Amino acid sequence: MRLTALFPQFRGLRLDCLRTEPTGLTLVAATTAKTARCPLCHHHGHRVHSRYQRRVTDLPCAGRAVALLIHARRFFCLTADCPRKTFRERLPALVAPSARRSNGLRAALEAIGFALGGEAGSRLASILGMPTSADTLLRLVCAAPPATIEPPQVLGIDDWAWKKATRYGTILCDLERHRVIDLLPNRSADTVAAWLRAHPSITLITRDRSDLYADGATRGAPDAVQVADRFHLLKNLGDRLSHNILGMGLLLRWQGNDRSCRCPISTIAFPSRKNDRHVLRRRHHLLANGTANGRWVSSG
Repeated sequence: MRLTALFPQFRGLRLDCLRTEPTGLTLVAATTAKTARCPLCHHHGHRVHSRYQRRVTDLPCAGRAVALLIHARRFFCLTADCPRKTFRERLPALVAPSARRSNGLRAALEAIGFALGGEAGSRLASILGMPTSADTLLRLVCAAPPATIEPPQVLGIDDWAWKKATRYGTILCDLERHRVIDLLPNRSADTVAAWLRAHPSITLITRDRSDLYADGATRGAPDAVQVADRFHLLKNLGDRLSHNILGMGLLLRWQGNDRSCRCPISTIAFPSRKNDRHVLRRRHHLLANGTANGRWVSSG
């Protein structure tokens, strides 16, 4: 069986020997093509200028790191008007020009970097036989070409924190594909409206119940349907129930201490916001004392 039947990326190479080293496996190979194409003028050259060795790290084999030691050549370009007089032969199926990692290894490290980030990705790559640093993974992630994004139709809008309680931006998510599509630098109706006008494919917008995003969505996509997302509906419902149940608990506790005094529910003003702790403390004080000068005291 030919080597290229199992490893098609080795097309154009001849395997000379295999060396086992403490750091892994080293494959010594040589190029076999009789001619090479100039990268500028794309004409084939057959005259060899010189030879050199190129070391390329490849995907691991049985958990061991693999390196290719390739004996390659430099050719003369025989085209008179070509500015490049010599050029190195290339192996596009195996490795990019001037790269030290094969295409397969680079793709694997990119996938690990996107999934786990730097430090965690570096630890996993070392276990899998692809030792690398966290900084290298982050560089590969930053250098990766942006993915092709189809025009979104169902958009989710919410805020995100540059610095909590200090500075916020806006995050935009494609809810059909479950992915973030853009981050806006601030939480502004004008910025949201401008982004929506630049993306007329939006037909449905889910957002929280703030007036800011409602204004931006109305101005930027007047024909889009706006709905409150499930998270904020459930959160608002939970907050309201917790506030009311807390107030009812204080009332029941007071009635258990003094059943002879009647206290209508309307006399207790429940807090309207989660941070109204001073209101809760005041209600607790009134319920604990019950009466003042023989009658019920209401501060509602």
